[in-house]
Amino acid sequence: MVSVQISKGHACGGFLVSESFVMTAAHCWQKLNLQVVLGAHDLSAKDKVGPVKVKTYYRHPHYDSKSLRNDIMLLELENKVQLSKRVQLIPLPKPDGDVKAGTVCSVAGWGFTRSYGRPSMRLQEANLTVFNEAECKRLWTQHDGEVLENVLNKAVPPSRNSMLWLLLNF
Repeated sequence: MVSVQISKGHACGGFLVSESFVMTAAHCWQKLNLQVVLGAHDLSAKDKVGPVKVKTYYRHPHYDSKSLRNDIMLLELENKVQLSKRVQLIPLPKPDGDVKAGTVCSVAGWGFTRSYGRPSMRLQEANLTVFNEAECKRLWTQHDGEVLENVLNKAVPPSRNSMLWLLLNF
């Protein structure tokens, strides 16, 4: 995991896809200079790599800040990072590699651990089970019968394809 930072403060999570590129959310960049910190479990500890400055920002060309569609961005780092036991790449999914319902996936980040709380300085991790589309629709349908637009609306395949598009077309 990578901590994407503004003025030495954690703003968003991300992950290293190569020695020179970090994948993160497009909404994290508000025209301010970003830097990244790698290899950190506890952001308040001194034993981390970085900060590493971001050289170039590649937002998805169809990113929509109002709906958060295509909320994905590549950060090109000023310098290549040295891979180590604590700094590793996270591979992207294959173009035709849908995650099957029932698969347990690991998610991690430094986000909020409770409503109205403070974000955690320690990296948190949880295992989540992928739902099938019917169950997902059942869980995320609003009282008026509309499915929450940003949850489903074919979000999984375009997001995966968006990552690959960014990597291949910047």
